[in-house]
Amino acid sequence: MNVEFKWQVRLLNRILGLIIIGFTCGEVNADNHLLARPDGVERKLFGATELELIEINIFSEFTSKSESMLAIEAVNQEMVPAENPTAASTSTQTASHSSSYIDTAETTNEELSEEKAFYYDFQFSVGAAYYNQLYLGNDETGFSPAIALTVDLGYKDFFFESNRKNRLSAVLGRVLIGYHLWQDEENQLDIVSGNYAPGIEKKDADDNVIPELVNLKERRDDYNFGVRFSRLTGSTYMSSELVYDLVGLSHHGWVLDSYIGKVNSWGNWDVNYGIGHTWVSQNVSDYYVGVKPAEVLPGIYPYKTGSGYTLNIEFSAQYPVSENWVFEAGLNYSWLSDNLYRSPLVINQDVLTALIGFGYVF
Repeated sequence: MNVEFKWQVRLLNRILGLIIIGFTCGEVNADNHLLARPDGVERKLFGATELELIEINIFSEFTSKSESMLAIEAVNQEMVPAENPTAASTSTQTASHSSSYIDTAETTNEELSEEKAFYYDFQFSVGAAYYNQLYLGNDETGFSPAIALTVDLGYKDFFFESNRKNRLSAVLGRVLIGYHLWQDEENQLDIVSGNYAPGIEKKDADDNVIPELVNLKERRDDYNFGVRFSRLTGSTYMSSELVYDLVGLSHHGWVLDSYIGKVNSWGNWDVNYGIGHTWVSQNVSDYYVGVKPAEVLPGIYPYKTGSGYTLNIEFSAQYPVSENWVFEAGLNYSWLSDNLYRSPLVINQDVLTALIGFGYVF
């Protein structure tokens, strides 16, 4: 074979090789499926199978490696059969690293979720308070030292709260324990329990028995259970709580407490203000301000009342003075319904409490 004929064969081989590459790629890509190897391993390489690549190499043995062939060989090197120990080892290591990464990610997510499930907020306050007395006995009014610890904490749906961000009554000792039943972006429904009405002390501030209350039976702080619906839209906070003396520790009655207020920020000042209404059933009002015949003394006459209510106005303001210290002031005004005020045990229809001091936020 002369040189001219050899050159013609090489040219023919190149042309046929390129035609076969184009034909197999176009045919398989159009059908978009994988062709099976004899050993059962399926692979897709520009639409060509290993057998077809062998045919390509036969017709292209005299050609230099084109960019297409380099790409084909590179992919073939990556597709090593599973029985290859090196490939199996690499695959196992990759799977191991992937599994380890997934386990680590899941652990991290669980830890973050656990941290998010628990929250807390503590504030210790010290200052001065002004108040006038509600019940008969120590009817002195004026300023006195005030120390308070307000706590808000929770775990998942359980909570222990003073709600001091929304109401001044938190600073006055109002604490609720409960469970979140349902909530969305603005509304919330909870089971709550807590103290709503204070008892009556038969001794004054100096621990002396008040003569008019010698015959008075014990009036204990109540502890009620019920439900609360609250709504926070923008800067407006609303809540309504219906509770009952379920355990029977005091009055065996109902309390309905409702409130609407605004939570605003002006510069560095946080200012809360609102109005409230508290309705109590006859069992509650009779327990605290009713007088039975056995309790009568000079100046204390028998008295029986129906259901009653109080109206409340609340105002509070906070201003940060350092990273942890906050200046705060508050005012709570309550007005009793006439039938509650007419009781011989009640000495003021208007009850005012004012607070001023500093709080340390933990």
